[in-house]
Amino acid sequence: MSESTEWCTVVNKKRERRKERFLEVLKEREKWDNLKSKCPFIVMPQRADRIKRKLNIDKLDEKFRSDEWINYQVVQGWRYIKTLKLVDINSIPKNTETAVYSTLQFENEWGDIALFCRE
Repeated sequence: MSESTEWCTVVNKKRERRKERFLEVLKEREKWDNLKSKCPFIVMPQRADRIKRKLNIDKLDEKFRSDEWINYQVVQGWRYIKTLKLVDINSIPKNTETAVYSTLQFENEWGDIALFCRE
């Protein structure tokens, strides 16, 4: 009989953990949906993952998910354009009357930079 109660306890704990993870995912999804409604050009986590894999930049997706970068995009209104390598630093566009450009460092050993624009 004790084996059956132990088994039920194990199953219940697994079920509770699964439910907690599901609720965390729902909260995270709701957070990003709210941000997307406020700021339609924000870089969503899926896009950040694709950019990270394509450019092979460590922790790029974590940067885009950080509060600092979310604030930079949502509150301050900067739109992500592209990622520049250290050798491409001369290709940063000049500010014009209609567009202003800014950069943020990824703080990695290769000196990668994210280019943002505010129109």
